[in-house]
Amino acid sequence: RGIDGIFGPGSRAAIKAWQKANGQDPSGYLTARQVRSLAEAAKIRADQLAAEAARRKAEEEQRDSAYWRDTGRGGTEAGLRSYLDRYPDGLFADVAEARLAEIEAAKRAKAEAAERSYWDTVRVKDTAAHYQSYLDRYPRGLFADEAKARIKALTQEDTAAVVAAAEAEEAKVVGNGVLRLLVENRLAAAGEDPGTIDGRFDKTTRRAIRRFQRDQGLTVTGYVTQATMVRLLAVP
Repeated sequence: RGIDGIFGPGSRAAIKAWQKANGQDPSGYLTARQVRSLAEAAKIRADQLAAEAARRKAEEEQRDSAYWRDTGRGGTEAGLRSYLDRYPDGLFADVAEARLAEIEAAKRAKAEAAERSYWDTVRVKDTAAHYQSYLDRYPRGLFADEAKARIKALTQEDTAAVVAAAEAEEAKVVGNGVLRLLVENRLAAAGEDPGTIDGRFDKTTRRAIRRFQRDQGLTVTGYVTQATMVRLLAVP
């Protein structure tokens, strides 16, 4: 159910089940002592989750940095793409994307007018079919590597159904600006960079959400699902 601070039938049933499991009167209403007991248990679990997330994050960042040294740091297009292929939301993803943008800008300066115009149209459409049409027309074109990389990325992305479901769930879980501000603040507290904390989710926020989900062992969608919100609220 949604997190709204209101105890409905579902919440009361859960409280009764907990009380019964702990040998207490299943009234559905919490006493002060029971509230303290739940808070203590939640604190212990939150600390455990935080420790597990920190360990996973440290291990992932160590692997991330090592792969960057082996591939992306040299600044070659192949190396940068290899890094982003493995770590699309990695520690050096912004740097890699910026360098690739510079490489593409240099290519654009050399491109023939007809090819450049066609490539610009393909980039706006940003579908696997359009990138393939570019490769069919320019099999050795200046942007062939970029077209192949985008085809690979688009075909490996989460299915539309999973993303649509996560997006719809987010609208219910954090359906207003206040809750989105809370999400951004919790992401920052977790050590992620949500960008400007303004209650609006942009590319930087989505990347931070994906990184947090990956660290927490959740399904990585970039949208704040119920499970993601629970983990965010558990951040110390």
